[in-house]
Amino acid sequence: MEKNAGSLIILFSALFLLVGALGGYVIGPEKIETVTEEKIVEVEVPVEYETIVYENITTNDISVYLDQAIEDFLDEWDDDERVLFCDGNEYDEDDIEISKIYDKWFYSFLDEDDNKYEVAFKVKLRYKEEDSRSCTNKYPILVEYEDGEDPVISLNN
Repeated sequence: MEKNAGSLIILFSALFLLVGALGGYVIGPEKIETVTEEKIVEVEVPVEYETIVYENITTNDISVYLDQAIEDFLDEWDDDERVLFCDGNEYDEDDIEISKIYDKWFYSFLDEDDNKYEVAFKVKLRYKEEDSRSCTNKYPILVEYEDGEDPVISLNN
């Protein structure tokens, strides 16, 4: 009987361990979640800025010179009376428009000390008629620039 009693104790112990393990699995939580807190803290860091002022800005895109020359020509073109005439007829400023600016144009740097340069381009002007006809003239334009001076616009015919 001692032999059966020792076996019985071992059997019951194994059975209780098995029941305990199954009970812990069934009763225990299915998923364990870990909760962490996140804190966002704003920190101000003093930063020193240095302002840099450029007096002469250079660019690789020299078309800005052509754009400025065209704008200056449009502002001042009516000062030259030759522009107001086409085929012997005189026109009002409102009847004249640029029909074409030719692709070939030139930029020449003349004097570094005075920042003197010139831009040359060719323009085609169209003079509107009351009927469907229109007169056109081509003009080579030369615009000279110098620091502190108004642009000088020359119109050749």
